[in-house]
Amino acid sequence: MKKLSILLIILLISGSLFAMEAGTGISVFVPESLYTYGEGSVSLEQSLETSIGFGEFISLPIGFTYNTNYGLMVDGEDQAESPWFYSDSIMPYVMLKAKIPLGMMFIELFGGAAANYNFTLRALEGNIEKDLSGTQQAVFVDGTLDYEKAWGVGYLAGAALGITINQISVQITCQYRNIQHDLNISGDYQDNPAGGTGGSYDPGEDVTLLMRGISVGLGGSFAF
Repeated sequence: MKKLSILLIILLISGSLFAMEAGTGISVFVPESLYTYGEGSVSLEQSLETSIGFGEFISLPIGFTYNTNYGLMVDGEDQAESPWFYSDSIMPYVMLKAKIPLGMMFIELFGGAAANYNFTLRALEGNIEKDLSGTQQAVFVDGTLDYEKAWGVGYLAGAALGITINQISVQITCQYRNIQHDLNISGDYQDNPAGGTGGSYDPGEDVTLLMRGISVGLGGSFAF
């Protein structure tokens, strides 16, 4: 009987300390290339998330986001002033979130780690050629441009404003993300479309692919 009483007490304490939520959302992703250089475009993304709550104020959200990225920049190439790629990607993440109750409303602050895989990754060859051209137009030889579709890792951070009615919460979220992928891009080029002298572009691991930008969205969750 004593053991049963202890077990019941543990269950009651656990129920007060831990809470589960599940939710989904839709958001608009604005790539860095758009607000920095005016190139690329916004895209819609969808998310699924579950969250483990540790008391009233702290939670651990875990989820993933699907996105089509129209305008991925690269880092490590000083001449790059245009988006070089677009992709379809899946981004799993884990965050630490702090919640500040304001009556029925609340503010959330969060940050965490994310991985990203571009299962479709396509080069915008015209932009790459334009950025790499000097006094003459550089044109890649057909079929020689090569690059990796590697997993990327990085971070995300943001804030949300929401309202809770019974077990349902709805929030507006703003999030910044910065994820880097190994690219290992290379290719052979000619100095102009008609031919002439040529060379190879092979920066090794110096150039990385960026999924960097701002996401603004609307989400909902259910506590149980």
